[in-house]
Amino acid sequence: MWKSAVKTVFVSFLLIYFLSCQEAKVKIFDEKDTISYSNSNIVIKLDKFTPFSDGMVLSEIFNDELIISNQINKSVDRYSLKNGELISRIKIDDHEELKGLKLAGSKVIDSEKILIVFNYFIHKSALFDFSGNIIKNDIFSFADSKQFYNLIVYNGLPIIIKDSIYYISGWPIGKTSREKFLRTSWCELNIETSELKMHDLPYPPNLSNLTNKSGKDFLAILVYKTVSNDGTIIWGWPGSNSLGIQSGSDLDSVIFVQTKNNTVSVETSYKSLRPDLKYMLDYPTFISMFYDRINNCFYRIGLFPTIRSMECSPITYQCMLKKDVVIQIIDSSFREIGAIYLPHSTYDVFHSFVYNGTLYISENNLFNPKLNEDQLVFSGFNFYSD
Repeated sequence: MWKSAVKTVFVSFLLIYFLSCQEAKVKIFDEKDTISYSNSNIVIKLDKFTPFSDGMVLSEIFNDELIISNQINKSVDRYSLKNGELISRIKIDDHEELKGLKLAGSKVIDSEKILIVFNYFIHKSALFDFSGNIIKNDIFSFADSKQFYNLIVYNGLPIIIKDSIYYISGWPIGKTSREKFLRTSWCELNIETSELKMHDLPYPPNLSNLTNKSGKDFLAILVYKTVSNDGTIIWGWPGSNSLGIQSGSDLDSVIFVQTKNNTVSVETSYKSLRPDLKYMLDYPTFISMFYDRINNCFYRIGLFPTIRSMECSPITYQCMLKKDVVIQIIDSSFREIGAIYLPHSTYDVFHSFVYNGTLYISENNLFNPKLNEDQLVFSGFNFYSD
Protein backbone atom coordinates (compact mmCIF):
# COMPACT_ATOMS: atom_id res chain seq x y z
CA MET A 1 0.00 0.00 0.00
CA TRP A 2 2.69 2.48 1.07
CA LYS A 3 4.68 1.69 -2.09
CA SER A 4 1.65 2.56 -4.17
CA ALA A 5 1.20 5.82 -2.27
CA VAL A 6 4.87 6.73 -2.70
CA LYS A 7 4.63 5.92 -6.39
CA THR A 8 1.55 8.14 -6.73
CA VAL A 9 3.27 11.03 -4.95
CA PHE A 10 6.40 10.57 -7.07
CA VAL A 11 4.42 10.56 -10.31
CA SER A 12 2.46 13.63 -9.17
CA PHE A 13 5.74 15.38 -8.35
CA LEU A 14 7.11 14.60 -11.81
CA LEU A 15 3.92 15.88 -13.41
CA ILE A 16 4.01 19.12 -11.42
CA TYR A 17 7.71 19.53 -12.20
CA PHE A 18 7.13 18.90 -15.88
CA LEU A 19 4.24 21.39 -16.05
CA SER A 20 6.23 24.00 -14.16
CA CYS A 21 9.09 23.58 -16.60
CA GLN A 22 6.67 23.95 -19.47
CA GLU A 23 5.24 27.10 -17.91
CA ALA A 24 8.72 28.50 -17.46
CA LYS A 25 9.14 28.52 -21.23
CA VAL A 26 6.33 31.05 -21.55
CA LYS A 27 8.13 34.36 -21.40
CA ILE A 28 7.44 37.84 -22.62
CA PHE A 29 10.61 39.41 -23.92
CA ASP A 30 11.06 43.15 -23.66
CA GLU A 31 13.01 45.43 -25.96
CA LYS A 32 16.15 45.16 -23.83
CA ASP A 33 16.38 41.48 -24.71
CA THR A 34 16.03 42.01 -28.46
CA ILE A 35 19.72 42.35 -29.22
CA SER A 36 20.45 38.95 -27.70
CA TYR A 37 18.23 37.29 -30.30
CA SER A 38 19.61 39.19 -33.29
CA ASN A 39 22.53 36.97 -34.16
CA SER A 40 22.95 37.13 -37.93
CA ASN A 41 22.55 39.37 -40.96
CA ILE A 42 21.90 38.66 -44.62
CA VAL A 43 22.97 41.28 -47.13
CA ILE A 44 21.58 41.28 -50.68
CA LYS A 45 23.55 43.34 -53.21
CA LEU A 46 21.23 45.43 -55.36
CA ASP A 47 21.73 46.71 -58.88
CA LYS A 48 20.04 49.73 -60.47
CA PHE A 49 17.01 47.64 -61.48
CA THR A 50 15.98 46.50 -57.99
CA PRO A 51 14.19 48.82 -55.54
CA PHE A 52 15.57 48.88 -52.01
CA SER A 53 12.17 49.08 -50.33
CA ASP A 54 8.68 49.52 -51.75
CA GLY A 55 7.92 48.03 -55.17
CA MET A 56 9.18 44.52 -54.56
CA VAL A 57 7.53 41.38 -53.25
CA LEU A 58 9.65 38.85 -51.37
CA SER A 59 7.82 35.93 -52.94
CA GLU A 60 9.47 33.11 -51.03
CA ILE A 61 12.57 31.24 -49.97
CA PHE A 62 13.47 28.31 -52.21
CA ASN A 63 16.43 26.21 -51.11
CA ASP A 64 19.08 28.85 -50.34
CA GLU A 65 17.62 31.48 -52.63
CA LEU A 66 15.46 34.56 -52.13
CA ILE A 67 12.87 35.01 -54.89
CA ILE A 68 11.84 38.65 -55.46
CA SER A 69 8.97 39.76 -57.69
CA ASN A 70 10.30 43.11 -58.86
CA GLN A 71 7.15 45.03 -59.75
CA ILE A 72 9.01 48.16 -60.84
CA ASN A 73 11.42 46.42 -63.19
CA LYS A 74 8.76 43.83 -64.15
CA SER A 75 11.05 40.93 -63.44
CA VAL A 76 11.42 37.96 -61.11
CA ASP A 77 14.87 37.96 -59.50
CA ARG A 78 16.74 35.13 -57.77
CA TYR A 79 19.32 36.04 -55.13
CA SER A 80 21.67 33.79 -53.21
CA LEU A 81 21.19 33.90 -49.45
CA LYS A 82 24.76 32.65 -49.06
CA ASN A 83 26.61 35.50 -50.79
CA GLY A 84 23.86 38.00 -51.65
CA GLU A 85 24.57 37.88 -55.38
CA LEU A 86 21.99 37.94 -58.17
CA ILE A 87 21.68 34.44 -59.69
CA SER A 88 19.25 35.09 -62.52
CA ARG A 89 16.51 37.45 -63.67
CA ILE A 90 13.35 36.71 -65.66
CA LYS A 91 12.38 39.82 -67.62
CA ILE A 92 8.67 39.90 -68.40
CA ASP A 93 8.98 42.46 -71.19
CA ASP A 94 11.39 40.21 -73.08
CA HIS A 95 8.26 38.36 -74.18
CA GLU A 96 6.15 40.29 -76.66
CA GLU A 97 2.91 38.56 -75.67
CA LEU A 98 3.33 39.68 -72.03
CA LYS A 99 4.29 43.30 -72.60
CA GLY A 100 2.08 45.78 -70.83
CA LEU A 101 0.93 43.33 -68.16
CA LYS A 102 1.30 44.30 -64.50
CA LEU A 103 3.33 41.81 -62.47
CA ALA A 104 1.45 40.67 -59.36
CA GLY A 105 3.71 37.96 -57.94
CA SER A 106 5.31 34.57 -58.42
CA LYS A 107 5.47 31.09 -56.91
CA VAL A 108 8.17 28.46 -57.37
CA ILE A 109 6.67 25.15 -58.51
CA ASP A 110 9.87 23.08 -58.34
CA SER A 111 13.57 23.38 -59.19
CA GLU A 112 12.73 23.81 -62.89
CA LYS A 113 9.52 25.87 -63.00
CA ILE A 114 8.10 29.07 -61.57
CA LEU A 115 4.58 30.48 -61.89
CA ILE A 116 4.24 34.19 -62.68
CA VAL A 117 0.84 35.87 -62.31
CA PHE A 118 -0.37 39.23 -63.58
CA ASN A 119 -2.82 41.61 -62.02
CA TYR A 120 -6.26 41.88 -63.64
CA PHE A 121 -5.41 39.29 -66.32
CA ILE A 122 -5.33 36.11 -64.27
CA HIS A 123 -5.83 33.99 -67.39
CA LYS A 124 -2.49 35.27 -68.72
CA SER A 125 -0.48 33.61 -65.93
CA ALA A 126 2.49 31.67 -67.29
CA LEU A 127 4.99 28.99 -66.29
CA PHE A 128 8.66 29.90 -66.82
CA ASP A 129 11.92 28.08 -66.41
CA PHE A 130 14.65 29.85 -64.46
CA SER A 131 16.43 30.85 -67.65
CA GLY A 132 13.49 33.08 -68.52
CA ASN A 133 11.88 30.86 -71.15
CA ILE A 134 8.12 30.34 -71.20
CA ILE A 135 7.18 26.71 -70.61
CA LYS A 136 3.44 27.22 -70.85
CA ASN A 137 1.39 30.31 -71.64
CA ASP A 138 -2.07 31.06 -70.28
CA ILE A 139 -1.88 28.40 -67.59
CA PHE A 140 -5.25 29.55 -66.23
CA SER A 141 -6.81 29.89 -69.68
CA PHE A 142 -10.04 28.43 -68.35
CA ALA A 143 -10.61 31.70 -66.43
CA ASP A 144 -12.98 34.11 -68.16
CA SER A 145 -10.77 36.42 -70.24
CA LYS A 146 -13.46 39.13 -70.05
CA GLN A 147 -13.49 39.14 -66.25
CA PHE A 148 -10.71 41.11 -64.56
CA TYR A 149 -9.43 40.13 -61.11
CA ASN A 150 -7.65 42.44 -58.71
CA LEU A 151 -4.92 40.18 -57.31
CA ILE A 152 -3.19 40.98 -54.03
CA VAL A 153 0.18 39.27 -53.60
CA TYR A 154 2.73 40.48 -51.10
CA ASN A 155 5.14 39.21 -48.46
CA GLY A 156 2.39 38.35 -45.97
CA LEU A 157 -0.13 37.20 -48.56
CA PRO A 158 1.68 34.67 -50.77
CA ILE A 159 0.39 32.38 -53.48
CA ILE A 160 -0.34 28.95 -52.00
CA ILE A 161 -0.29 25.67 -53.89
CA LYS A 162 -1.94 22.66 -52.29
CA ASP A 163 -2.86 19.40 -54.02
CA SER A 164 -2.51 20.92 -57.52
CA ILE A 165 -4.79 23.80 -56.54
CA TYR A 166 -3.57 27.40 -56.64
CA TYR A 167 -4.92 29.88 -54.07
CA ILE A 168 -4.43 33.57 -54.90
CA SER A 169 -5.94 36.43 -52.94
CA GLY A 170 -8.11 38.64 -55.13
CA TRP A 171 -11.59 39.47 -56.22
CA PRO A 172 -13.48 40.09 -59.47
CA ILE A 173 -13.70 43.68 -60.68
CA GLY A 174 -17.07 45.02 -61.80
CA LYS A 175 -20.27 46.38 -60.33
CA THR A 176 -22.08 43.09 -59.93
CA SER A 177 -18.96 41.29 -58.74
CA ARG A 178 -18.11 44.15 -56.41
CA GLU A 179 -21.40 43.75 -54.58
CA LYS A 180 -21.07 40.00 -54.37
CA PHE A 181 -17.49 39.67 -53.14
CA LEU A 182 -15.69 41.46 -50.36
CA ARG A 183 -11.96 42.11 -50.44
CA THR A 184 -11.28 38.97 -48.46
CA SER A 185 -11.99 36.90 -51.54
CA TRP A 186 -9.70 34.17 -52.78
CA CYS A 187 -9.39 32.73 -56.25
CA GLU A 188 -9.12 28.95 -56.24
CA LEU A 189 -7.70 27.66 -59.53
CA ASN A 190 -7.72 23.92 -60.15
CA ILE A 191 -5.45 22.99 -63.06
CA GLU A 192 -6.68 19.40 -63.23
CA THR A 193 -10.39 20.23 -63.44
CA SER A 194 -10.01 23.66 -65.15
CA GLU A 195 -12.21 25.30 -62.53
CA LEU A 196 -12.06 28.74 -60.94
CA LYS A 197 -13.95 29.15 -57.67
CA MET A 198 -14.29 32.20 -55.47
CA HIS A 199 -14.20 32.04 -51.67
CA ASP A 200 -15.20 34.91 -49.40
CA LEU A 201 -13.66 34.66 -45.94
CA PRO A 202 -15.81 35.69 -42.97
CA TYR A 203 -14.72 38.38 -40.52
CA PRO A 204 -13.76 37.42 -36.95
CA PRO A 205 -16.30 38.35 -34.26
CA ASN A 206 -14.42 41.36 -32.89
CA LEU A 207 -14.43 43.12 -36.28
CA SER A 208 -18.17 42.78 -36.77
CA ASN A 209 -18.72 46.23 -35.22
CA LEU A 210 -17.00 47.87 -38.18
CA THR A 211 -20.17 48.42 -40.12
CA ASN A 212 -18.60 50.90 -42.52
CA LYS A 213 -18.30 49.03 -45.82
CA SER A 214 -15.12 50.76 -46.96
CA GLY A 215 -13.71 50.26 -43.47
CA LYS A 216 -14.16 46.51 -43.70
CA ASP A 217 -12.71 46.53 -47.19
CA PHE A 218 -9.58 48.32 -46.05
CA LEU A 219 -8.98 45.97 -43.13
CA ALA A 220 -9.49 43.05 -45.48
CA ILE A 221 -6.76 44.23 -47.84
CA LEU A 222 -4.26 43.60 -45.05
CA VAL A 223 -5.47 40.06 -44.42
CA TYR A 224 -2.45 37.76 -44.15
CA LYS A 225 -2.06 34.01 -44.45
CA THR A 226 0.42 31.21 -43.95
CA VAL A 227 0.56 27.41 -44.16
CA SER A 228 1.40 25.07 -41.29
CA ASN A 229 3.45 21.89 -41.49
CA ASP A 230 0.43 19.72 -42.35
CA GLY A 231 -0.72 22.07 -45.13
CA THR A 232 -3.48 23.76 -43.13
CA ILE A 233 -4.11 27.29 -44.35
CA ILE A 234 -4.27 29.93 -41.61
CA TRP A 235 -5.62 33.47 -41.98
CA GLY A 236 -5.22 36.56 -39.86
CA TRP A 237 -6.81 40.01 -39.82
CA PRO A 238 -4.88 43.20 -39.08
CA GLY A 239 -6.90 44.41 -36.09
CA SER A 240 -7.74 41.07 -34.51
CA ASN A 241 -6.13 38.45 -32.31
CA SER A 242 -8.33 35.86 -33.98
CA LEU A 243 -6.87 33.43 -36.48
CA GLY A 244 -9.00 31.64 -39.04
CA ILE A 245 -8.08 27.98 -39.43
CA GLN A 246 -9.12 25.96 -42.46
CA SER A 247 -11.34 23.15 -41.25
CA GLY A 248 -10.51 19.95 -43.09
CA SER A 249 -10.28 20.21 -46.86
CA ASP A 250 -13.12 22.72 -47.18
CA LEU A 251 -11.79 26.22 -47.78
CA ASP A 252 -15.20 27.71 -46.98
CA SER A 253 -15.23 26.10 -43.55
CA VAL A 254 -13.25 28.33 -41.18
CA ILE A 255 -12.94 28.06 -37.40
CA PHE A 256 -11.72 30.98 -35.32
CA VAL A 257 -8.99 30.64 -32.70
CA GLN A 258 -8.41 33.47 -30.24
CA THR A 259 -4.72 33.91 -29.49
CA LYS A 260 -3.51 35.42 -26.25
CA ASN A 261 -2.23 38.96 -26.71
CA ASN A 262 0.05 40.63 -24.19
CA THR A 263 0.28 43.91 -26.09
CA VAL A 264 -1.71 46.89 -24.85
CA SER A 265 -4.00 49.15 -26.82
CA VAL A 266 -3.79 52.93 -26.95
CA GLU A 267 -7.11 54.76 -26.86
CA THR A 268 -6.85 57.80 -29.15
CA SER A 269 -8.81 61.03 -29.11
CA TYR A 270 -9.71 60.79 -32.79
CA LYS A 271 -13.37 59.95 -32.18
CA SER A 272 -14.45 61.31 -35.56
CA LEU A 273 -12.26 58.97 -37.56
CA ARG A 274 -13.75 56.27 -39.75
CA PRO A 275 -14.08 53.08 -37.63
CA ASP A 276 -11.32 51.20 -39.47
CA LEU A 277 -8.85 54.10 -39.26
CA LYS A 278 -9.47 54.52 -35.54
CA TYR A 279 -8.99 50.78 -35.11
CA MET A 280 -5.61 51.10 -36.84
CA LEU A 281 -4.59 53.77 -34.31
CA ASP A 282 -5.90 52.04 -31.20
CA TYR A 283 -4.67 48.47 -31.71
CA PRO A 284 -1.66 46.59 -33.02
CA THR A 285 -1.94 46.12 -36.78
CA PHE A 286 -0.84 42.58 -37.63
CA ILE A 287 0.43 42.43 -41.18
CA SER A 288 2.05 39.01 -41.62
CA MET A 289 2.59 35.61 -40.07
CA PHE A 290 5.28 33.09 -40.91
CA TYR A 291 5.58 29.43 -40.09
CA ASP A 292 8.95 28.15 -38.83
CA ARG A 293 9.11 24.47 -39.82
CA ILE A 294 12.29 23.81 -37.86
CA ASN A 295 10.93 25.08 -34.53
CA ASN A 296 7.26 24.28 -35.29
CA CYS A 297 6.01 27.74 -34.37
CA PHE A 298 4.62 30.90 -35.94
CA TYR A 299 5.93 34.45 -35.93
CA ARG A 300 3.21 37.07 -36.18
CA ILE A 301 4.42 40.59 -36.95
CA GLY A 302 2.45 43.65 -35.98
CA LEU A 303 2.81 47.41 -35.87
CA PHE A 304 2.30 48.89 -32.45
CA PRO A 305 0.22 52.08 -31.98
CA THR A 306 2.26 55.03 -30.78
CA ILE A 307 1.66 58.75 -30.41
CA ARG A 308 4.15 59.53 -33.18
CA SER A 309 2.23 57.38 -35.63
CA MET A 310 -0.79 59.63 -35.20
CA GLU A 311 1.07 62.47 -36.89
CA CYS A 312 0.17 60.99 -40.28
CA SER A 313 -2.60 58.93 -41.80
CA PRO A 314 -2.42 55.37 -40.38
CA ILE A 315 -2.99 53.84 -43.81
CA THR A 316 0.11 55.25 -45.53
CA TYR A 317 3.21 53.14 -46.06
CA GLN A 318 5.49 55.79 -44.56
CA CYS A 319 3.36 56.08 -41.43
CA MET A 320 3.52 52.31 -41.01
CA LEU A 321 7.33 52.52 -41.05
CA LYS A 322 7.27 54.96 -38.13
CA LYS A 323 5.45 52.56 -35.83
CA ASP A 324 7.04 50.35 -33.19
CA VAL A 325 7.10 46.65 -34.06
CA VAL A 326 5.81 43.69 -32.07
CA ILE A 327 6.73 40.09 -32.91
CA GLN A 328 4.52 37.44 -31.35
CA ILE A 329 5.87 33.90 -31.08
CA ILE A 330 2.96 31.46 -31.27
CA ASP A 331 3.21 27.71 -30.77
CA SER A 332 1.51 25.04 -32.88
CA SER A 333 -1.52 25.16 -30.55
CA PHE A 334 -1.85 28.90 -31.26
CA ARG A 335 -0.77 30.04 -27.81
CA GLU A 336 1.47 33.06 -27.49
CA ILE A 337 4.73 31.88 -25.93
CA GLY A 338 6.71 35.07 -26.35
CA ALA A 339 6.67 38.60 -27.68
CA ILE A 340 9.40 41.12 -28.34
CA TYR A 341 9.26 44.75 -29.34
CA LEU A 342 11.49 46.46 -31.87
CA PRO A 343 12.11 50.22 -32.07
CA HIS A 344 10.28 52.43 -34.53
CA SER A 345 11.78 53.80 -37.76
CA THR A 346 14.35 50.99 -37.92
CA TYR A 347 12.80 47.93 -39.61
CA ASP A 348 10.69 47.41 -42.71
CA VAL A 349 8.51 44.54 -41.53
CA PHE A 350 6.74 44.37 -44.89
CA HIS A 351 9.82 42.51 -46.13
CA SER A 352 10.48 39.54 -43.86
CA PHE A 353 11.02 35.78 -44.16
CA VAL A 354 12.00 32.66 -42.22
CA TYR A 355 15.18 30.82 -43.18
CA ASN A 356 16.84 27.95 -41.30
CA GLY A 357 14.88 28.52 -38.09
CA THR A 358 15.57 32.26 -38.02
CA LEU A 359 13.19 35.16 -38.64
CA TYR A 360 14.76 37.78 -40.91
CA ILE A 361 13.39 41.34 -41.00
CA SER A 362 14.52 44.05 -43.40
CA GLU A 363 16.40 47.06 -42.05
CA ASN A 364 15.59 49.05 -45.21
CA ASN A 365 13.29 51.45 -43.41
CA LEU A 366 13.15 54.85 -45.11
CA PHE A 367 13.71 56.52 -41.71
CA ASN A 368 16.62 54.30 -40.66
CA PRO A 369 19.77 56.49 -40.49
CA LYS A 370 21.83 53.42 -41.49
CA LEU A 371 19.85 52.92 -44.70
CA ASN A 372 22.00 51.95 -47.71
CA GLU A 373 20.09 52.08 -51.00
CA ASP A 374 22.60 49.76 -52.67
CA GLN A 375 21.72 46.74 -50.58
CA LEU A 376 18.99 44.89 -48.75
CA VAL A 377 19.95 44.15 -45.15
CA PHE A 378 18.01 41.62 -43.09
CA SER A 379 18.46 41.22 -39.34
CA GLY A 380 18.08 37.62 -38.18
CA PHE A 381 16.28 36.81 -34.92
CA ASN A 382 16.71 33.31 -33.52
CA PHE A 383 14.54 32.68 -30.46
CA TYR A 384 15.47 29.01 -30.05
CA SER A 385 19.27 29.02 -30.17
CA ASP A 386 21.15 27.77 -27.13
